[in-house]
Amino acid sequence: MKIRLYIMDDHVLMIDGLRSYFLDHDEFHIVGTATDPRIGLAEIEVKRDQIDIVLTDIEMPYMSGLDVCSALRSNASHPKIAFLTYHVNSELRYKVERSKADGLIYKNVTKEELFELLKNIHLGINASQEPEPDYKPLTVATPLTTTELKVLYYIGVCFYTSKETANAMFRSEETINSHRKNIMSKLGVHKTAELVRYAKYVGLDKNPPI
Repeated sequence: MKIRLYIMDDHVLMIDGLRSYFLDHDEFHIVGTATDPRIGLAEIEVKRDQIDIVLTDIEMPYMSGLDVCSALRSNASHPKIAFLTYHVNSELRYKVERSKADGLIYKNVTKEELFELLKNIHLGINASQEPEPDYKPLTVATPLTTTELKVLYYIGVCFYTSKETANAMFRSEETINSHRKNIMSKLGVHKTAELVRYAKYVGLDKNPPI
């Protein structure tokens, strides 16, 4: 049985290049393509049962691939979704993790690597070409307070925004942002993704401080 794909990218050359890859491979079938994510999303909704994997660029006009993923996931878990990108930083990787996508694929892969990654995604294996490196413990000069640990839990484990954390802790958003800055200062980090890794390292996902 063929793996049925829908390709979304705002660059026609990228779509044409991918199309040429799959036309020579009997295991894949392209159901449709779109350069405008709004049109693509509408078509995917109609053809949802005919598509196994949506292969979408992340950065596109009108809607990002993350927006497309969010829209599709709000209705059902099918089809699977794989992001295409040239590069990814820690902030973007954090957003990809929250999106519940099924894979992240770089645009400079070989045909063989692309085929293998898509087969894994189709089998339910989350495909990421650049796994997070092993986390290195931080030396924290000043321990986090109980309140700061709670803030870290909501942000780093529950993936709450500052506003959502404020509602959960019955505090103002300004207060939570102040705690957040203090936590980052104590840990010597600058990005949310680093808070996520630290929260998991100290076990807040297994032993919530609430």
